[in-house]
Amino acid sequence: MKKYIPSRYKAFTKRFFKNLGDSFVYAFKRNNTGLKYENFVFVCKGNVCRSTFAENYLKKILPQNNHISSCGLDVDQGGSSPEKAIQIAVEFGVDMSESVAKSINSLELESDTQIIAMEFNQYQRLIDNYPNHKKNIILLRDFLPWPSRFQCNIADPYGGEDSDFRSCFRTIKNALDNMALQISDGRSHY
Repeated sequence: MKKYIPSRYKAFTKRFFKNLGDSFVYAFKRNNTGLKYENFVFVCKGNVCRSTFAENYLKKILPQNNHISSCGLDVDQGGSSPEKAIQIAVEFGVDMSESVAKSINSLELESDTQIIAMEFNQYQRLIDNYPNHKKNIILLRDFLPWPSRFQCNIADPYGGEDSDFRSCFRTIKNALDNMALQISDGRSHY
């Protein structure tokens, strides 16, 4: 008799093992040059959920820093965040209602811009497409405490349940809270 495994568990298992593999590869490729505190650009796929939340949350907790932005690698210019993302972000004190998706191609990346990706495949694309910025490209997971940072990808909640958005935004919030502590302490390495 064949046992039925719910698709949600299959998806979780697949994501877990992909994340695990990406974590090992990232551990060897990762740049350990330290964190720049001047300019931050958060990068995800479509710039409507994860990177937008990260941008707006960091602006909230570091209001004195005016050089915080976000973008996506695969963006339909001008798209907005899904209603579910906007509603869940409010629970974290973040307003994403006015956010408009931007492509990374629309930004000018300065030499001191810290580029922070959400997933290993985005990190790799950034390294390949912007080799002059290689030393400034990292994953947001670097700012999570152990063992949370062991898995390097922050899953895209787009099209998911409320719980997927909450989990994603909570992970991003925790990473950015730790990042802000490092900035306020003046530590330059993660």
